Amino acid sequence: MNTRILLSNTFQGFNQLYTQLINENFHISHQTSVKRNMETYVLQKHDTYTLLNLKLTILTLQRIFKVLTLLKQNKGKILFIGHSYNKIINKIIRTTALSTNQLYYNFKLENLNYALLSENIKKLNPDLIIAFSSTNALPVLKIANTYQIPTIGISDINSDVNFLTYSIIGSENSYRHIYYLCTLFNQILIK
Repeated sequence: MNTRILLSNTFQGFNQLYTQLINENFHISHQTSVKRNMETYVLQKHDTYTLLNLKLTILTLQRIFKVLTLLKQNKGKILFIGHSYNKIINKIIRTTALSTNQLYYNFKLENLNYALLSENIKKLNPDLIIAFSSTNALPVLKIANTYQIPTIGISDINSDVNFLTYSIIGSENSYRHIYYLCTLFNQILIK
């Protein structure tokens, strides 16, 4: 995958990214309930799935690519947030954080000490937080909002995106979606 083409605003880059997102099934959500602020992402609803508008996802990804490139140039710190309970997804996210010399943090929602979580995030002093599940990472996203730290996250169409700076519409629990995005982010951050 050539991220240089993906980073460009050319028609060719747009088409290549569109094809890759189709291949990774980003255009299909298995959620059928849609939050009002997510309706613009919906092309067509069916009984068991919803088809999504990938053009909006691509525009968001292109903005994210620019942000990541700027952070890399300025030696910014990115905090990758684990997926709470899913060990396989956590391994993908953790590997991406380590391979790009960035930070990784995981927490459990049960018995969450919000004050301690807030203190830990403040100590890490990140310039950006990437949370692959906006639902599971909601406490982290609220803290990021308090400290005015920009955030990137995957959101299902029934998720709350109010605490995300950049919301990638997709499945928060899809290994393929998370692996694909980690691969893209990895290529941008280490090249």
